[in-house]
Amino acid sequence: MTPNTQVVLPLNTLFPGLSNYIGPTLGWFTLLHHEGPLAEWSDNVLERIDYINKHKPKDEIDIRLRHIVYFPKGLFPKFDKAYLEYDKARSKYEKACSEYDKARSKYKKASSKYDKKVLAYLKKHIPDCQWNGRELEFNDTKLEFKT
Repeated sequence: MTPNTQVVLPLNTLFPGLSNYIGPTLGWFTLLHHEGPLAEWSDNVLERIDYINKHKPKDEIDIRLRHIVYFPKGLFPKFDKAYLEYDKARSKYEKACSEYDKARSKYKKASSKYDKKVLAYLKKHIPDCQWNGRELEFNDTKLEFKT
């Protein structure tokens, strides 16, 4: 090689774990985590690369980084379709969870207003009630039921 000869490396648009990566940072990547999933979406793969470099055992870093490969949307159309269906269902699920959390909060607030009345009712029917205000206490006491 003569002093004026330059080595031109191919553009790295697939392997974000290599320092010369110029590909997308948002998209689908393989094996972002050692246990999978095999394909995973990332909003910024460089954050994951940084985390691996800073927090994973030194003897695992090269293998982890070598297995992270970008793959473009549209490469596997059935996969893309399945993901869109999953994403739509997940969105509905998250909305339902949010509605559930709101309803549960309202229920807890309403039920706390009746706790004293419910406890009085319980003690009327179970005079030696083992409720301590937080949980049932289990001991050797023999309880008698009155019908």
